[in-house]
Amino acid sequence: ESRVELEQRGAMDLLVRQKSAAENVDQEVEAETQDHMDHTFTGIMWNVRAHDLPFEYMEITAVWLRGNLGPISIWSTNSSTPEGYHGKHEDESEWEKHYERIHDPSFSQLTEMKLKTPIRLAPKETKGLYAHSACRGDEQIVYDNQRHHVSLSDMHLDILPGQAHLSDVPFSSHGQFQGWWGPPWRDRREFVGRLSYGIRWLRWNPNVHEQMPPLFRSLVWSVVMSRHKRANQSLLYWLTDDHILYILNSIDWWDAPHVQEDLDRLLHPPLPSVTAQMTAAGAAAGKVVSAKSKSVFKRLAASMTNWARRRRNEAEIEASDAGSPASSAVSSAVNGASGGAAASAENGASFTENGASSNANSDASTNVDTLTPSPSRSIGGSGAAFGLLAAASTMAGGYGV
Repeated sequence: ESRVELEQRGAMDLLVRQKSAAENVDQEVEAETQDHMDHTFTGIMWNVRAHDLPFEYMEITAVWLRGNLGPISIWSTNSSTPEGYHGKHEDESEWEKHYERIHDPSFSQLTEMKLKTPIRLAPKETKGLYAHSACRGDEQIVYDNQRHHVSLSDMHLDILPGQAHLSDVPFSSHGQFQGWWGPPWRDRREFVGRLSYGIRWLRWNPNVHEQMPPLFRSLVWSVVMSRHKRANQSLLYWLTDDHILYILNSIDWWDAPHVQEDLDRLLHPPLPSVTAQMTAAGAAAGKVVSAKSKSVFKRLAASMTNWARRRRNEAEIEASDAGSPASSAVSSAVNGASGGAAASAENGASFTENGASSNANSDASTNVDTLTPSPSRSIGGSGAAFGLLAAASTMAGGYGV
């Protein structure tokens, strides 16, 4: 583009939209587990799993522990796998050390251990964490028995159960004092303490629009609609597309009211309501009932026509034997009955199809019009009964009966 074209577009157009905020983290959070003080020993290893949310990364900046403590080290797995620490608990090469320092005993309060390098997780990523004390004894770090499949779950991450370590040597396969306390690893244990972490959220861009919370996506849609020619009374209408995209990119959407509830809905979409499920099932069932009922009424029409013809033949024979002049009148009457029966049955079949269609298009509410035959059709006697029966069958299918 030429300089003139750039000047015509405006200075703001030259600003590049950001992928995420300029700060290291936009939001700081603390996640603290329950504490039953079931056990104490020299180490605890567990998994942390990040939720699938629109952030660039999550950083664990501090781990909080309590116990006799001593020389504490904090580790995390180098690679990210769904298994986390599993299969790596005795291989030090699979781990990275983030913290090492000697601490005084602190049984009553949690002690913060601020990591030298944060432990970073991407969305849906799982990493193993390991807190260890190199002091001999069995009271260095407090932990619990496993009580749940997930020890703690907040809006952004899950803290999962793990295993305790009974050795004063990190990752050792041998317990203290030649295995005096038995095997060095104890499964089904839970981390006790607190994690401090920060989140760097993604800023809105067209390529991440579907990852945003529903409430913010609605806001974006409303703003973008200002580009429509019918919105020329809006102040936004006179901005360029680049202006609009830049403004949307600059919004700190994670600070908006009710965004936490919206993120929760993003993670846990509500199940379809019973009414919606019944309506969908009713629409499908109504179509099936319609097709079956139409076939039934066609067969019924043929049967009634055959019956009427047999009655006509019998009446003609009886009139001929009696020599009665009323044979032509009887024949005419029976023919009328035959035609009326067939018409009534076919009208019932058509009525069924109309009823099913109406039921499929309704929203869990009965349309009274479907119960009323069209004025252009004459449904009398048995035909009306067949039609009402068809409508009842259709509605029964629609409500899952």
